[in-house]
Amino acid sequence: YLAAAILGALTWVLIQMGQRYTNLVDMVYPYVTRSVQSFLTAWTGGFDFLVWQTAILFLIIVLIATLVLVFIFKLKVIRWLGWAAAAIAAVVLLHTGIYSLNNYAGPIEEDLRLDMVDYTQSELEAATVFYRDMANDLAGKLTRDENGLPACSDFDTLAALTGDGFRTLARERSFSIFGGDYTPVKRLGWSFLYSAQGKTGVTVPLTGEAAVNPDIPGYALPFAMAHEMAHRLCIARNDDADFSAFLACTENENLEYQYSGYFMAY
Repeated sequence: YLAAAILGALTWVLIQMGQRYTNLVDMVYPYVTRSVQSFLTAWTGGFDFLVWQTAILFLIIVLIATLVLVFIFKLKVIRWLGWAAAAIAAVVLLHTGIYSLNNYAGPIEEDLRLDMVDYTQSELEAATVFYRDMANDLAGKLTRDENGLPACSDFDTLAALTGDGFRTLARERSFSIFGGDYTPVKRLGWSFLYSAQGKTGVTVPLTGEAAVNPDIPGYALPFAMAHEMAHRLCIARNDDADFSAFLACTENENLEYQYSGYFMAY
């Protein structure tokens, strides 16, 4: 319990520093954590399965086995709970240190050199019409099946193309925030559990793995892949990851990505 308290206190200190020194976080932290994510992705990318899901399964087995031993040998449950608390605190501290302080980095509009201003109702309506018209135009260019529905590419084909849009943004548009590792995202195992919760994907910084639910509708799949890759590029906030995904989709030469980007924006 003492170890858990110390680790929890260290996590609290890191969060307080992140909130107080946002300029320092913005200047240094994202680049360091992006390097860490690239290193982890290079390691876990060699496996077809999700390492973090396998680790969770292993930990559940260890949890149950040790708890059974506690009762068999009549050990103190309170001590077992202390070890569990210390382990959880260590994981939270590690996650905070290598990723979650990105939530306190400066707004993405500064990295993209955008001027943020208030918009009017008519401008919002015009933007909505624009996204609708772009989506409709691209819809007419998509390959369709005998039922007239878009013939979506398979998961692996789309995953291999996700990095193209980010690569263009980083190299041709000179937005360094989109630089990093473009290893394809993985399929999310146990997808039925995430479908029941309405989740389209999960990114786990501790293993550098971005995963997408393969059961979501085809029109949303490219956007979801770009969203999770944005998270892996250390764009932590969800609204920023959404906007990054839109930009990456529209900069991708693949029509399915362009359609998904404009449709989801609409």
